[in-house]
Amino acid sequence: MKQKIFRLLYILLIIIYIISFFKIRELPFQNEIVDDLMWEPIQTETDREDFSFVYRDVDYHVKTQADYELWGLVVSINNIGAWYNYYHDENSVNLKDVCVIWGDNLSSNAYRNVKYKSGEWTCYWNWYGNIGGKFYGNKLSNNHLLSDSKEMRDIIKKVRIGDQVKMKGALVDYSEKGTSYYRRTSLSRDDTNKSSRSGGACEVFFVDDIEILKKGMPYWYMAKDWSKRAFIFLIILQILMFFVKNKKALFKS
Repeated sequence: MKQKIFRLLYILLIIIYIISFFKIRELPFQNEIVDDLMWEPIQTETDREDFSFVYRDVDYHVKTQADYELWGLVVSINNIGAWYNYYHDENSVNLKDVCVIWGDNLSSNAYRNVKYKSGEWTCYWNWYGNIGGKFYGNKLSNNHLLSDSKEMRDIIKKVRIGDQVKMKGALVDYSEKGTSYYRRTSLSRDDTNKSSRSGGACEVFFVDDIEILKKGMPYWYMAKDWSKRAFIFLIILQILMFFVKNKKALFKS
């Protein structure tokens, strides 16, 4: 009887995990979008001087190219700490790549019929089926995020697909001190890989301030996390029950 209950619980948790795994990738509907996300990014000339900072015992030199402020819906993420990420690791100063959309792309639900995918350096998108509206490539950008603030880095690490965010800081080029190579930022959402100084709409964003205005699918994220934890807990519980049962049998013998 106990084994049957455990088996049913395992099946239930697996179903919840699978459903939530796909649900957390769904984007919010247009009527759930914060009004601020309709604004265009603000890019202005900067009087900010070049500067340096240290991350995980490595010195980085930063050349500021423009002051920048962005409101956007996160549609895809390249998690640099993931096991499958070839070019980045947990020591990368580029904490996370977030692909965001804003403005006219959020004026209808058409963006929910677009597929988004983050590569190592690029955000790819294409629509499928009947998009039911227009989608503008220049109202999407891939942002490589870094910061010298632990508080900001902690928030960046929490950003997920479906979150609506506000970010303020600067577009920058950066390098490890002692090297001549600089990772360069794009300076326009209208450029292409051929015309850009870096890559089309591929911003290196030094974050001074980041705010998650509204989280995407929080309950499904919770369901995914807790179903995984409950699954592991049941395994440990069964192992403990097995040892307790066999210990009693040993003493009886």
